[in-house]
Amino acid sequence: MIRRQISEIKKEDQKWKPGGIIFDQDAHSLSNLFDHRGRQITFDHLKSVSMGDPDNRRPLCIGTIPRLAESISVLYRVPATRRLKKGKELLGDTDDQMLTYLEIGRRMSIDNVWQIVDARRNLLRQCALTFVESDAHESVQARVFSPFDLFRMPTPSAADVIDEDQAIALQIREGNQDKDSIFQLWQREDDGWHMWIVDGAGALAGEQPYGEDGKPPFDELPIVMVYDTLPAGLAYLPIPESRLDFALSINALANDLAYLTKLEAHTVKVLITDDLAGVPTETGPDKLFMLPTGSDLKTLAHSPQIAAVIATVANELSMLALSESLPADYFSSTRQVHTGPALKTAERDLDARRQRQAPLAVEDERRAFRKIRSIHNAFASDWGMDRLDEDLSLVASFGRQWQPTDAKELQEVWFKDLAVGAGSMIGYIQERFNCDRAQAIDMFDQVQEDRAAYPVSQQQNPGALTDGPTPALGDGGAQKISGAFNPDLATSTEGASITDAVVTQAGPEAGGEDETVNATFEQVGLGVAPETPAANQALSGAQLAAVAAMKLAVATKQEPRATAVETLVNFYGVDREVAEKVIGEIGRTFFVEAQPAPRPFGGGGGGAFGVDV
Repeated sequence: MIRRQISEIKKEDQKWKPGGIIFDQDAHSLSNLFDHRGRQITFDHLKSVSMGDPDNRRPLCIGTIPRLAESISVLYRVPATRRLKKGKELLGDTDDQMLTYLEIGRRMSIDNVWQIVDARRNLLRQCALTFVESDAHESVQARVFSPFDLFRMPTPSAADVIDEDQAIALQIREGNQDKDSIFQLWQREDDGWHMWIVDGAGALAGEQPYGEDGKPPFDELPIVMVYDTLPAGLAYLPIPESRLDFALSINALANDLAYLTKLEAHTVKVLITDDLAGVPTETGPDKLFMLPTGSDLKTLAHSPQIAAVIATVANELSMLALSESLPADYFSSTRQVHTGPALKTAERDLDARRQRQAPLAVEDERRAFRKIRSIHNAFASDWGMDRLDEDLSLVASFGRQWQPTDAKELQEVWFKDLAVGAGSMIGYIQERFNCDRAQAIDMFDQVQEDRAAYPVSQQQNPGALTDGPTPALGDGGAQKISGAFNPDLATSTEGASITDAVVTQAGPEAGGEDETVNATFEQVGLGVAPETPAANQALSGAQLAAVAAMKLAVATKQEPRATAVETLVNFYGVDREVAEKVIGEIGRTFFVEAQPAPRPFGGGGGGAFGVDV
């Protein structure tokens, strides 16, 4: 077997990288700026454009690139949910295979790995994610390679599929000479992939992990190529040159601003005289001196254009933000903070970017799992772990709530989703506390244990805590349970809302509806409502609420009895006979006088609901 030479692979690689050697140079510059190592790049740029202080070997490097990369990398801002699938069936969370995979992910810090991948691929548009066995960690471990450390010999018919490459070199150490550089050399042969550790000249370097023939004990190539958009047959996507140009230009302006301040921020005075002997030799705030007779002291007018430079920097930052799917004021020190719908509107382009990348990431995760499993199974017995079945596949999904959200807004949405069966408590916990599925399950189990040990006297129905139209929960609909724990007094039975207060779970056949109406009449000081015949039709929670509200409106002469009946029939679907019966004699022989409106806060000692305290 003849090993490929690193020089041979590099030469072929340059043919596939857009711009050739410039591709690697630009990628390296962006990576250095991202890693806060842009001093030399910035100094060289300042020298080439004659800006900034030529004597300053430590120029200012504004951190636009790291902030930018972190800002546009939103896909893994909320950890992905990963489930194992066997055939068409998803494995349960307590399945032994699922627990084994979760332990592998914990040892790998898998969520952190994918966050690093997300930032790197959004910075450079692509990166290589590699996996290797680690006895020290007793697990598979991951490493991310930037494209300037990756050299490929692609197959022309499938250049975007790295598994089809003929050979791959990963630079794991860069040296000034070939013999000082170290590479992983992967080469595809008839019997699968082989790997050697070699130097830049192609000679074997140090101990070979898979022996002289380089055949690993697993079949998969442990490399996944990750792109920020569909590569469509390309081995590499172009490096974003404008991103680098903006960053260097902003650095140059910032250094020019500092240099202008150094040169022009003090007052220069000129003394015009023929008598040099009388010119003071010392000046300063504590000095008193006499000027020669007939001399003239002038102050030179400056025009350093500092304000103009500041405005130019702000303008370039704004253009950079717009070009990267961010709000125009993203880098502004006076940026307005947005929340809720305003935030979603401001970041709609960023959200569209995320939606485009999510399907790609699903496939990336699936391929990565296949490679992780291949390595893990080869070494599982040495690490004291179970193997993963070969017929398993990974299904990854991404949380919808990646933007900062007000907790109450999140609860509003999720309580209704829980009510109609469109969500689970585990999904809610994941988004509420920004955790992965396994952590959410642990948290849920702990909450159940805590509630069993330290119970709340009566739990409020979550669907009844939401504002606006209340979803149906169970047979009787969503209810606010009188006396139950409720963190939101404004919308609870403890509050002043009469309509909210009368929603109940008990149906009229059980007598619960009349009891609720009586409680409502008593709450507002109207005594007890007259008895009405029991109805044969079982009413929902929403219908019961409407009945109670109509009874109260008719009894206090706010609504004609006939109008109340028609409202129940036409808007709430109550049978006319039932509507007539439940309204009963209210509005015919029974009326009450409503109490005056409660006094406002501070009105003669009135409490929150107009009660003296």
